[in-house]
Amino acid sequence: MTTNGSGDGIYRFGGYRIDTACRELRHGDALVEIQPRAFDLLVYLVTQRERAVDKEELQDAIWPGMVVTETALTRAIMKARKAVGDDAQQQAVIRTVHGHGYRFVAELDTVGGDPSIPAQEAPPADRPTADISPPGETLAVAPAHDAPGARSTTDQTRPESGRRLLGITALVALMLLVVAAVLAWQYLRPAPVEDGPARIAVLPLVDETGNTELAWTRLGLMSQVSSQLAGDSRLAVVADGNVIGLAETLDWQGDLASPQSQALVEKLRSVYGATHLVALELRREGAALRLNLGLLRPDGALRQSTMVGDQPAGLAQGAVQILYGELLNAQARKAITNPVSSDTFHNEAYARGMDLVLKGRCADAVSYFHMLTEREPELFAPRFQYAACQRILGNNADAEVLLDALIDELRAGEPGRNLARALMTRGILYNRTGRLDESEASHQEALIIARDIEDRDLSAKILHNISIVYEDRGEFERASELLDLAVLEYRGAGRDTLPGQVYSARANLCMDRGELSEARDYLEQALDSFRAIGDLRNEAMMLNNTGYLLREMGRLEEAEDYHLRSLALREDIGDRVGVGRVYGQLSALYSTLGNYAQASTTARSAHAIALETGDKLYEGSALAQWGSAEQGLGERAAAREHFLQAREIFVGIQDHMRILQADLLLARLDLEDGNPGAAGETTTRVRDEAREASLPIPEIEAMELLGEIAEAVGDSSLAASRYREALAAVREANWEAKEAQISVRLLRILVANDDLQAAAPLAGALAGFTPTSDSLAARASYAHASGDSGTATSLMEQARAMAGSGWDEKSESELANYRAGQ
Repeated sequence: MTTNGSGDGIYRFGGYRIDTACRELRHGDALVEIQPRAFDLLVYLVTQRERAVDKEELQDAIWPGMVVTETALTRAIMKARKAVGDDAQQQAVIRTVHGHGYRFVAELDTVGGDPSIPAQEAPPADRPTADISPPGETLAVAPAHDAPGARSTTDQTRPESGRRLLGITALVALMLLVVAAVLAWQYLRPAPVEDGPARIAVLPLVDETGNTELAWTRLGLMSQVSSQLAGDSRLAVVADGNVIGLAETLDWQGDLASPQSQALVEKLRSVYGATHLVALELRREGAALRLNLGLLRPDGALRQSTMVGDQPAGLAQGAVQILYGELLNAQARKAITNPVSSDTFHNEAYARGMDLVLKGRCADAVSYFHMLTEREPELFAPRFQYAACQRILGNNADAEVLLDALIDELRAGEPGRNLARALMTRGILYNRTGRLDESEASHQEALIIARDIEDRDLSAKILHNISIVYEDRGEFERASELLDLAVLEYRGAGRDTLPGQVYSARANLCMDRGELSEARDYLEQALDSFRAIGDLRNEAMMLNNTGYLLREMGRLEEAEDYHLRSLALREDIGDRVGVGRVYGQLSALYSTLGNYAQASTTARSAHAIALETGDKLYEGSALAQWGSAEQGLGERAAAREHFLQAREIFVGIQDHMRILQADLLLARLDLEDGNPGAAGETTTRVRDEAREASLPIPEIEAMELLGEIAEAVGDSSLAASRYREALAAVREANWEAKEAQISVRLLRILVANDDLQAAAPLAGALAGFTPTSDSLAARASYAHASGDSGTATSLMEQARAMAGSGWDEKSESELANYRAGQ
């Protein structure tokens, strides 16, 4: 070991240099990329090199305060070995001590040949299928009044935001350095609500007028009040959609003082950190209307007020003024400005539009917001909702123009919550269209504003969305770290219970990395979280995602059961968009089962619903799934037409990643049509474009398809080479689910070529992944070729059990052959 002048730890061995102060690993003068936890693991083993370190100690040192599986440790070891040119066979740097743990065994260089300089302590650790549908429905965290939706999933930052982005980059780096210490408090105790900032939950209005013409006031006036309160950075507001779901589940009747309301009050406090609850009731007062207002404070005191007038929107405006006086001070009532409009008619139009948004009817709501933006173009709220609805309806170009103009105007004033919300919405739009660098930049600018105004709940949502950007880039470790930071912000915002979206995001990351058992656990936690608050829409989404996961695991009958449960729930709650998405997943499942006729029928249904709801992304995905089903039925001309239509839609919504994936579907069709030359040309272009655009998913899929093309023309040597290239890329991206799939392809080629020496490490690696029917069958073929028919039979029987009705005659014949060899 050597030390630098400042006393920071420097370790040199075999041409490598570890600098613990700079957190750098170098080989010669070149900086070696290494993930943070792999770096921490390497440093810890170096400092403890005089002994073998057991696995439990390593887990505690590298993941302090966290419960992780041994699989996570094994993968961190693999990444550390890769970074220093080591591997599981060579073990020249990190040696496995069987039954115990690991030891650093490379010889360290010393200062002037003096080996007596003591070692320093290690620093604290930092803390698909053939269709184009996303692996599962992923929850992008939308602004407070944005309609709930699912996202599926790079370029220049605006000059005006340069300073902000530099600041937020440094901020995120600093936060990542301290996250380990804070994660030791995995369940932070929030400050008592009496001592923290006010966080208001506005409940749905109870309409006692008996006038059906006023039905819009239930959600419309609720949203008008909450959006005006949210316009002041001194106040935080629980998102309307969250309150509505909980209120409907717990049968909200309008009386905060009643014993029946206590469960709702407790849930809003514990789950969403609400300090103050607002109840609204509308009654007839002769020829006029009376709005009763109740404010439940943190100490349990209930303040009540009444307003009388003839315009519901005007009464809501009066309620906001009273609440400002109660929540802030008496002067605030006089100083209040209107974040919506000073025109009562326009306020009512806005409230009617929000009523429709909160019911998931953006296509009907958009006309209200369009009218208001034309009549009062200076207003923020209608323009923001107009842009948000355009995004949800798939009119991304229009939404972007609206958001850009809104953001430029807001930047000219004092940065606040409205600017942060607009930037976050634009970030979601950029992510939806595959522009990941722009998405991150917009979210980062929003994050620094959210932190400036100390809105920790908004900061958590933004960090969550940035983690999705990194997930889409294939940087899963960084995505996980950002989710850790989001958790800390949620805790700091007073959340006793984490949002189900966090567990859902964890599940998606685990699926990306091939950690399917861990993903199942997180999905169960997400389901429990959504069920606890009565969020039926997201509960249905998690059931659908669990079906996808089970399909990836080869458990096809179970997968269908989960999809059908999701479908029934979504039909019960009238979630037409969700119904379409379940049909999309069922189509992919039926194609996997070889039931292409049923796959075609369900894809057609998914497409019809996407057209009905204006969901462009899922319209394109449904067309791709429809084409895949037709391809299975041998209807290649129809399949090609649907793939081309899907591509056209992805071009229209500027989704570069899915454009490239559609090209790969067309290339695969060329290959099946006996035109490997055209298939190879298209696939090579996709690989190069994806590489240039830093889109690892289509790049790796293209590399895999190049291997299939080589196999199709009988060049097994070239195919093996292509698959090895794809494996190198997929390991660099840490996309372990795809790593398992490609390993299966390569293993089968090596076994067929009788290259068992090269096949052995692949078979061993596959044993470390969550088993699927394909991986078990591939390992069985290797075991049989190695003369171990007993193991081959056992593995193949497991494969048959997992495949269920997806088991085919060829596989059954192989199993019979293995049994005969016993």
